[in-house]
Amino acid sequence: MVDFDYPAGRFTAFLNARGVEVRRIIAFAGLSTLALVDSADAPGEPAVAKGLSGYYHVIHDAPPERQPGTYGYYWYKRYGPEQYAAWHTAFRFEYETLRALRGSPGIVEVSTGDMDAAIPYYLMRHHPAGSLAHHAGSLGWDLDADFVLTVARDVAGGLETLHRRGVAHRDLNAENVLLTEEGHAVVADLGCARDVRSGPLGPARRPDEFHWPPEYATAYDTADAKADLYALGVLIHQMTTGRMPRYLGPSCVAAAPAGRFPAELLKIADACLEHRPENRPEAADVLARLHP
Repeated sequence: MVDFDYPAGRFTAFLNARGVEVRRIIAFAGLSTLALVDSADAPGEPAVAKGLSGYYHVIHDAPPERQPGTYGYYWYKRYGPEQYAAWHTAFRFEYETLRALRGSPGIVEVSTGDMDAAIPYYLMRHHPAGSLAHHAGSLGWDLDADFVLTVARDVAGGLETLHRRGVAHRDLNAENVLLTEEGHAVVADLGCARDVRSGPLGPARRPDEFHWPPEYATAYDTADAKADLYALGVLIHQMTTGRMPRYLGPSCVAAAPAGRFPAELLKIADACLEHRPENRPEAADVLARLHP
């Protein structure tokens, strides 16, 4: 049953019923809820549980007599069974991909999950430092060159691992890069990921966002690894200049503080931000240039 005063509590109650103790809710989004939980695999060490239960599910899970009055942020949206099935398939793909890549550098580590449960979910390693967006935002995006280089290398490495497996992330941004206690970065949240060896996935276009790859305006459903390289360029530009790149705006080489960051890093960002996907480098090429 949905508690309309606390809809994220549906996932909390589900986990508690399975013997997973919830410490707190981290986030409640359109398709998922993130909760900090006690890990059964490592007592005393918290984990993060991600469940396929978000505000897009609220009206779907509400009793019929309550649905007409179920309003709130996006709660009024209604989706048919085909869309819910597609979300379930995508969530399973996310989990299975992360499980297969467990132990790979640059990729968030998952432990266990259940895709056939009433609320499909999985557990992943908790990183108290949080996301790149949180850390960098707390510093006003005034970041040390060594830190930026480390993040760029780690994210490029994570992307190279995904791309070698035939997976395009398609939603790489500072919120989906987590910082580890060891001072590195890992790529997380494959909720929009696509197996590029399969057919189109998702809508043909996404609503305009100035930091998204240009091809999302007409061909999001077929976007591939080159879209992730554009997103990597956005991250590097943001970390070195303190702001998002703008179409026809100054290049990273021109906008970054003179002498603060390696020239090669800035050139990589500009190469990744090429408008045409075929003109962008591969993740492996970026890695090679960042590890001379």
